[in-house]
This record gives sequence, C-alpha cells and structure tokens, in this order.
Amino acid sequence: GLLIHSLLSISVEERARALAILRTLGAKRRLVFRIVLSEAGLIGLFGIGLGLPAGLALCRVVVGGRAARQGVDAERVVRPSTIAFAGGLGALAVLASGLVPAIRSAGARIVEGLSPVRMPAPAGGWSRDRGLDRRLAIVGAVVTGLVGVTTWALVTVLASRDPSTGALLVGGLVLTLLGGLTLTATAFQPLFERAVLLVLSPLASIGAGFARQNLGRFRRRNASTSLLFSLSVAVVVLVGSIWTLQGGQIVALSRHMNGSDLRIELRERPDDLLAPSTPFSRALEDRFGDRLDAVSRVLRPREEGVVFSATLSDVVLFDRIGASCHGVDRDLGSAIFPDGASFAGGDLADLARLAEGPDPVAIEPEAERVERTRRRVLLHPDVGPIAISAAIGERLQIGVGDQVHLTVVRGRIEREKRFEVVAVVRRLPGFRRVRNSPERAWGAAVLVSDREFGPGHLFSATGAVSTYLVRTPEATPLAHDLWEAFGETYRVSIEDTQAEIERAEKWIVRSQIVLSAVLVLVVALAFLGLVASMYSSVLERSRELAILKALGMRSRRILASLAIEGVALMTASGLVGIATGYVLALVLVRWIHDLLSELPARYEFPWLLVASVVAWSVVLGLVGAWASARRLLARPPAEMLRRAE
Repeated sequence: GLLIHSLLSISVEERARALAILRTLGAKRRLVFRIVLSEAGLIGLFGIGLGLPAGLALCRVVVGGRAARQGVDAERVVRPSTIAFAGGLGALAVLASGLVPAIRSAGARIVEGLSPVRMPAPAGGWSRDRGLDRRLAIVGAVVTGLVGVTTWALVTVLASRDPSTGALLVGGLVLTLLGGLTLTATAFQPLFERAVLLVLSPLASIGAGFARQNLGRFRRRNASTSLLFSLSVAVVVLVGSIWTLQGGQIVALSRHMNGSDLRIELRERPDDLLAPSTPFSRALEDRFGDRLDAVSRVLRPREEGVVFSATLSDVVLFDRIGASCHGVDRDLGSAIFPDGASFAGGDLADLARLAEGPDPVAIEPEAERVERTRRRVLLHPDVGPIAISAAIGERLQIGVGDQVHLTVVRGRIEREKRFEVVAVVRRLPGFRRVRNSPERAWGAAVLVSDREFGPGHLFSATGAVSTYLVRTPEATPLAHDLWEAFGETYRVSIEDTQAEIERAEKWIVRSQIVLSAVLVLVVALAFLGLVASMYSSVLERSRELAILKALGMRSRRILASLAIEGVALMTASGLVGIATGYVLALVLVRWIHDLLSELPARYEFPWLLVASVVAWSVVLGLVGAWASARRLLARPPAEMLRRAE
C-alpha cells in the first residue's frame, strides 16, 4: 500500500501540468479524482492477481510437505474464506493508498499545475524546524497506547489457556502495535538524519549541506518511502530479534522443564489389573542400570475420579493457599541439572535430608478404602520436613524454620499434618510448578518425602503419577531403547532433552533462511520506492541542478550530494526500523517470558542482522541516487534547462 501510494504521488507530481491543462479544457475535479483512483485500482488488481496465486503456490510448497506427513489434505490448508479475506484486505489497502493522491490531485489549483517552477510547500511549524513532527508523534503514541493495552489484556488472558486459538488476532495486534511504534519513531527521523549527515560531512561538506537542505524541502515526499522502509525493517528486526533473544533461552527452557537428560512419566494405579508384576524402577535398573548415572523418582497424587485438594496454611490457619504436592527421594540432587536450582533458603543438601528424615507416622491405613457417608478428619501427630516454593513463602510470610499446616482431602477423608520448612525454593529443574512470584502462588509446588505416599500417610492408597528423572553419560542416546523396552509394557511417556534442543536449533536455522529471503524482498521493495521518490525529486530540481552545472559544479559532486541525501534518508529510516523492532521484541519477549516462565532471561543484541540492515541502507542510498540522476546529469546544462521549462 505504501509503495502504491508513493508511485501514485510521484506520478501525480509528474503529470501536474497535464492534469491542469485537462482542467482548463473543462474537466471537473471528480473526473481527475476518478482517473487517479482508477490507476490505483488497476495497479492493485494486477498486484492481487499475481500475489494470490504466488502465495497459494508458496503455501503449498512450504506447508504441503508437512501436511502430507501429518495426514492432512494439503488442499484444505488454505480455505476459500482465507483467500477472500486476503483479496479484500489487498483491495482495501489499494483504495486507501490511492485515496490521498487522488484527493490531492483533484484539489490542486490550475495555476500551480501550469507554473513552470513548482516548489514543495514549506514544512513550517516550530516543531519541524527543530527536527520533530508532532503529528506523527501524537498519532503514533495514541495507536501504540491503545493497541498496547489491548495486546496486554489479550495475552494475559490467553497465558493461562491454549494461546494458539488467538494466534492470528495476537499477531495482527502486534503488527498494529509495531506500526504505531514506527510512526512514533518516524517523528524523530530528522534527528537520525542529522546524525548520519554529521558522520558524512567530513567526506563532502558541501554535498552534506545540500543534502540537509533537500531532505527538509522534500520531507513530505520522502515520508512514504522512509515509512515503507522503516516499517519493513522493523518487521524483519522484530522477528529476527525475537529469534535471537529466544535462541539463548531454548536450551535453558528445555533443561528446566525436563530437569534431567531424560524425563519419564509413569501412571501407576493400584487397581490396574493389567499392570506388570515388576515395578518400573526395578525393571529400569535391571535393563539399563549400567547405562545410567543417576535416577530419581518424583511422585505426585493422582487426582482423577475423586474429589482431591491440598491446601497449605500457617499454623494459626490465618491464610490458606492451594498447593501441588510432590514426593522426592534422596537421589534428587544427583539426578537433576544442579546449575538450574535456586533457593531463597536452604540448598539441595536440605532436600536430601528431607527425603532421609524419620519415617512418618501412619494412621488408619484402610481409611480411604472404606465407603463413608460422613466426612472424617485424621490428625497426624508428628511434624515432618517440607520444602516450599518461594511464591508460597512470600504469600504466607513464612521461611526456613517456620511451621506450616498441610491439609489433604480425598473423597470424604481429610488428613492434616504439621511440617517444618527446611528449604524455600525459587527454581528447581524438572519441577514446573516451583514458582517465585507471589502472584502465581496458588497451585505452586511443595516437596515432601516420598514416604508420605503410602498406606496410612497423607497420600495413602491414592495411586500416583511417577516421574523418573534420569541422568545419562554424555552422547548416550537412550530414549529410543527405553521406548522399545517399556513402551508397550508400562504406560510411559519419555522426553529427551538433547533431542528437543536439536529440534529447536534446526527450526532456528530454517527460520533464519526464511528471514534472509524476507530481508531481500524488503530491500527490493525499498529500492523501488527510493528510486521512484528520488527520480521525482531530481526531475523537480532539474532547473536548479542545471544552474549548478552552469556555474561550474561538476556532475560527480552533484551526484555525491544526491548520494549523501539517499544514504542519509535510507540509513536514518533503517535505524528507526531497527530501534522500533528491537525495542518491541525486547518488550514482548520479556513480557511473555515473565508470564509463562520464571527462568532468568538472557538478552542478546542481533548485531549481524543490524549490520546487514545498515549495509543494505547505504547500498540502497548510493545505488538509488546513481540510478535516478545519472541520465539527467549526463546532459548539458542548456538541455536540462530546456527540459525543465
């Protein structure tokens, strides 16, 4: 749309005299309006006619293979409604891009069109003289504020559910937010241009002076070109920055979520008649014991099919909060990645002592097996050790050495027991519910001894979901062998941390290839817009360029001035796009990261991508200036003056 707007604006400027003559012959304003708008429609019709088939072909090539592997009909990947939506959106963009040039051409005065020397209207205004455009800044700030609040509310709601249902809407809002930020940043583009000219002035001081003057004169004409390039660069830098920022998080996230080299989940039910006679832990040790470094078993209650709840409170029962309970053994510290653990109080040794403590007292082992019509409360007299999430400690204002009250309700049986806090955990690899933020305290994890899972204890006869955290020697692939050995016998799911990291790295490489192709397309579109804009401005300045040549200024110095102008315009636009894209990527990554994860964030600046954008900006400015002015400057001054009449 911006490219069509730029081309039509240049076309209207070049045909201002012809349109004025048409008006003197009796044509009305609405005829001129329809002519320009029809040209926009023809350009858009041609673009939509080429773009839709090309997009469908690209979609079939990119998505068709994956759809075929998943057993999905590739013809159904793109629905007719999607094609209609894309065509309608393109038509709307064409109409919007041609509306302003059509109104401007219909409203132009005949005298101005017939004038042999047409100067652009002065920018005016104290803010523009100082290098700022208040209108762009205000409009951009309003759009950024409105869409930013909407995006924040939507992402916050979707964070607790499946975010894929609103992916399209969120993507549209993010792009709109990016547009608002780009408009706001474009208001400060003159400051970037001055900085670039300050760097280039030692190379050609006279050319830099001419470039500064012409950039101010033709700011309105260059606005569409610079905005097109800035917005395109911002989109590329946004995507590239997100990949770069998240690239360092992939390894940490996979290691944290799985907790060990292998994560094996096993659902154990005491009433399962088809369960193997050999426990999984013993079978694992017998078959693969010589290929394992450490194995730790983590238990959590099975909550399906019965009313179940676990609440934690201070000893006076002043405040209660829901908790997710886990039973750990003494081998936990050697089975997880220790560098990912973080404690507000205590350490991994305290977790081992928690598991090795005295045996908990059992009360009425058969209580849960008897059908009851009334609720019954069982109080355990002993005090056991417990480790709590830092989020719960912050919420209940408790720490190491304090006592807490744990209540477990299963059906009509309620068991209560006091525990002493031996550790406060901020992060623990493999435990996805260990949380640090007090806003996410509800449902956070607490750790007790795995001996609390047994008849007569807090989690007696409930069955359990067992998670085995397995450390293996380096370069020892076991996931496939484990699945071949236990996949049909035991109900297990196996997650291989190294395999997940390798898949993610391959995806990043493919994404970078796509990003490079997109960057080339952006550069090509920006080049067309720049050449059209500079060619129009050179034609309009052909009279003054002829006078400069007549006064003795060489063509190469004039061309150097135009080159500095083009380099300053495109480099400043590129810097605006870089700043906008990276800042938005930083905000989104930090924001979503804080919503979905509490891992420490590690941010990296995409130096290679930024260097590529700056280099392409300089090349675009140089080539655009040479392509737009070389033929005109090759003519004698007299011919240039005659053509300017």
